Amino acid sequence: MILLGAIHEILPRLMDKELPFKKFVQWQFGCSFLGLALYIIPLAVAGVMQGGAVYDPAAAKIPLMICTTGLLLLLAGAVLLLVNIFVMTFKWKIALAKSAYAAVTAPLESSEVKS
Repeated sequence: MILLGAIHEILPRLMDKELPFKKFVQWQFGCSFLGLALYIIPLAVAGVMQGGAVYDPAAAKIPLMICTTGLLLLLAGAVLLLVNIFVMTFKWKIALAKSAYAAVTAPLESSEVKS
């Protein structure tokens, strides 16, 4: 979570652009937090259940299904981060291309050729 917060804080400062979808940051944090909780807690419960059932894989079917839901929420959070970064990077590259094109096509200040 700290790494994701650092990405959201540092990347806009490096590019001098704002995040295009600011609501995605809150949604991403929520998905990641809930996904992590739904991943770790059911895995611990499944381990205890399988240990009590002499390592029977069928004994912990429900907690492992909940664990898969947690992974899907982590994936959703990662996709939100990817979309935010991709759109911001794309806008940044377009702005760089426009400024480079303006620099190339700008008229010279003097038409004299100096040697």
